[in-house]
Amino acid sequence: MAFFGATIEIHVNNLLAHVTRIIEAAEHKEKVYLISPYLQLNTNIGDAIEKALKNGVDIRLIFRKGYELRDEERRFLINSSIQARELGHLHAKLYVSGTEGLVTSLNLYNYSDKESRELGITVSDYKSVTKLQEIAEDWWEKADKVDRHSLLTGSSKVSKSESSPKKFEASKPAAGYCIRCGKSKSFDSKYPHCDDCYKKWAEYKNPAYPEKYCHKCGTSFKTSKKDPVCNNCATTR
Repeated sequence: MAFFGATIEIHVNNLLAHVTRIIEAAEHKEKVYLISPYLQLNTNIGDAIEKALKNGVDIRLIFRKGYELRDEERRFLINSSIQARELGHLHAKLYVSGTEGLVTSLNLYNYSDKESRELGITVSDYKSVTKLQEIAEDWWEKADKVDRHSLLTGSSKVSKSESSPKKFEASKPAAGYCIRCGKSKSFDSKYPHCDDCYKKWAEYKNPAYPEKYCHKCGTSFKTSKKDPVCNNCATTR
């Protein structure tokens, strides 16, 4: 649906900063929807969410049903008062408050904002924002609630349509280690640095730059972003 006279801005850089701005600008009792199939919450986003929640903002997170959360996001959802639901077949990325909306290709994913070519359009006119809010509200009503107990045990989420409890098998993200400092982090061969070390690596972005640890087992070994695991782990993958 096209809106003539809509206030539109096009963005290609620092899209997570625009998401943060939407959260930070929200006022008491205002609803903010963060809709993203995949999650990797960096410190700035997490801090902005927590501050907004303390100020009485109604933050609502929707991610893709069946997506396996990392340990970091699992802990965040357990410890935060944020409302979260999961929606089947979700592919759209939408971040909208009562005054501004961002429709974008960007997942709420730190790596994507740094490494991928993304595009986003922000709208701030009443008609466009209201329509985006209506879409977000409709998806929220159709989404399944995330059961916090299942997050503690690492099991699958409980669908709101289930009338009786069922047992689920545990499904925890694989553990890994930062290839530069050796600190524990979730295993992601495309993102083998922790957030702090990634910032340093990103200054030059050399995929062959020598690092110190195996991303999978954490042992001391000459690795790189291009080859993040030791020889032993490479043969057992």
